[in-house]
This record gives sequence, C-alpha cells and structure tokens, in this order.
Amino acid sequence: MMSEDVVPDKYSPARRLLILYLIGMTAMHVAALRELTPKMLAGYGDFSSFYTAGKLVKEGAAGSLYDSAVQLRIQQQFAPDVTIRHGPMPFVRPPFQALFFVPFAYLTYPVACSIWLVFNFLLLLAFPFILPEHFRARTFTSQCLSGCLCLGIFPVAIALINGQDSIIVLFILTLALSSMLRGKDVVGGILLGLCLFKFHLIIPLALVFLVRGRYRLFVSFAAVALLFLLVSIALVGWHGVYLYPQYVMNLDRIAGAGVAAPQYMPNLRAVLQAISGRPLAGYLRWGFSLLSAASLLAVALIRRGDRGQASTAGAFGLALVVILLTAYYSYCYDLTILLLPIFLSWKRMMAPALAPLRKNLFLISMGLFLLSPLHWVLLLKTHSYYAFGVAILSLLCVSIWWALADSSYGHTEESV
Repeated sequence: MMSEDVVPDKYSPARRLLILYLIGMTAMHVAALRELTPKMLAGYGDFSSFYTAGKLVKEGAAGSLYDSAVQLRIQQQFAPDVTIRHGPMPFVRPPFQALFFVPFAYLTYPVACSIWLVFNFLLLLAFPFILPEHFRARTFTSQCLSGCLCLGIFPVAIALINGQDSIIVLFILTLALSSMLRGKDVVGGILLGLCLFKFHLIIPLALVFLVRGRYRLFVSFAAVALLFLLVSIALVGWHGVYLYPQYVMNLDRIAGAGVAAPQYMPNLRAVLQAISGRPLAGYLRWGFSLLSAASLLAVALIRRGDRGQASTAGAFGLALVVILLTAYYSYCYDLTILLLPIFLSWKRMMAPALAPLRKNLFLISMGLFLLSPLHWVLLLKTHSYYAFGVAILSLLCVSIWWALADSSYGHTEESV
C-alpha cells in the first residue's frame, strides 16, 4: 500500500508512529476478541442467525427461515443462556445464503462458530495479497503496515466479534475488481453475483458499471442473480420470496430481536431520521431514494469513457463509499469493505502533485477511521455512531471523487 515511490523514507518517524499505533489498535482488538469469545461461543453473536438458517435447511424446514417463533425455538436449543434478547436473532439474508451454512449445522454451535471465526480471520489476512497487482505492498515494512491496517480498524473488530460476513464480501469484491482490471468482465460479474447476500450494497454497484458500459459484467451478474432467485424459490417457495422484502423492511419493528436501530448506522438515512425525529416515510423516503440514485448516477458518469485500470479502480472504490453512505441499511461492520477503496486510493492521494486540500481531506478521513477508541465510545456508549460514520464516509467520498475527477487521473497506471 505505502510503497517506496510514495514514502521515500520508510523509516520516517511518522511511519514508525503509524505502525506502532496500528499495532496497539490490533492488540486492543485481539484482547477484546479474546475477552468476548466465550460470549460468541454461547450464541451472543450474529453468527447464531446464520447457524439457525443452516439448521432449518438441514432439517427440511427451509420454509420457516423467516418465522420468528421457529427461529427462537432453534436458538433456544443451542444458545439457551443468551439473556440480552427476548426474541430470536433474525436471519436477514436472502434464502439462498442459508445453503452455505448447512455444513456448519452438522457441528455443535461452539465448534461451528470457532471455524467461522478462523475462516474470516484467514480471509482478512489474505486480503492484502489478492489486491490488484499495482496496489499491493512491495516491501516488508509496507506488508506489515497493510496487515496492521486490516486488523487495527474498528469495523473489522466488530465484524469478527459479531461473527458477521462482511469480510467475505471484502474478499470477493477484491477478486471481482482484479478480474475487471484484467479485462475478465464475465468472471467479475459472476464474483459480484456471489456477494448478492448483501444485495442492497451489491446491486447498486453492478448498476454503476452497467451505466459505465460494462455490459458483459452485468449480464453475468444478472445470470447469477437469476440462479440465486431460482434457488431461493426452491427453498422457501414463491410466497416466501415475495414476502422477504417486507420482512427485511420491518426488521426494526421486531421486539427484542437485537436488530440495530438507525442511530447505529453510519449512513444518511440515520442522519435524516435523527433530524426529523421519526422513521423515514412519505416524501422523506422518496427524497432519500432520489438522493441515493442521483449520487450513484454521478459516480457512474464521472470519467465514464475512460476504460483504463486507474479509472475503473477509482470508480469501483468511490461507488463502494457512496453506496455505504446512501444505503437504507448499513452497519458499522459493513465499513470493513472500506479497506478496498482505501488501498486503491492511497498512492494517488499521497502523490506529491495532489493538491494539499485533497490530500488533507483524505488523511483526516483516514485518521477518523483509524481512531478505534472513539468508535467504541460512540457506538457502545453514546449510541450516536451515525454522525461519526457519515463524517468519515463524506470526507473519504469527497477526496476520492476529486481524485477521480482530476483530468490527469488515469493517464498512467502509476498515478493510482
């Protein structure tokens, strides 16, 4: 990430301080993970909902994937000591994802949860090495810094502690972008399709590249989407698929389900809801939808005719930031995928020719993103994480947008 052409003195005091800070944050997150592991193995994490889905499919009861009473019954069997919820940890993903967790259902919950944690940890460690070649770290110190960055940010810690699947999304998206940069749009589209269990984040990304003229990518993506739709129908029936969107939209109303409220979401929806003092409805919801669509259209159109690797990578990273900012549902652990646009943007943002204002905006957003103690306080103590998350995303969005709009962007591959 931080190669020699960006930071000439790899032993500079600033770099040493950054490495020490990231090592400290990594140690703090590892300590928190170690402390909370017994709770995870007892069924407190979000993995309990994935395990429940796998159990239901294994038992031939896939039609009850979204039945709260059945979910609660299953969870009381393997997690009877969970006291923080009065209802089930609901399975919120599309039906097809439940198939992935069927193998876990043959194991006891503590064993399945442990394997899931190790699997995600290994994917995270592999992430810096599957980046497109130009964006990988080339020196030992840069590789150490890249690894510390992956382990030292708060969203990654939350994803691991909760047993979430956002690290898998990060891994697959990185493979998809690498395929796109090699001209393999069909493979890229298939890989994007594999992330459709986060459909509210992935469909807008695919639409951005449809507008940018990557038609083969979108066709292969749509083929995977159709396949997953057929699998979902086979699992829960037409009626279950039809009712699924309503189920997702009503999640915040499920009493005791443990679903995060908007004040914990780092997106514009949470800010608008905080300002209005009530859930988005009527003209506010339509206005939010139009704002989201307009923002993504702007990302799709910026330097649309530039098919170079730099422009494609920049648009991919910027689209991810804008999608997180304007999504109806996005959570702290979803910010894990920001690692990709950060790695894609770093060399470009630290280039000597970049205007100081743009560089400083990027560094401020990075500084806030790395400030784990403040993340902990705002999310777990003050319950006002939405404002902080939106500030980070907005600064990062503006800085990447400016770089992408720069007329010199993409003229050479080394400019990224």
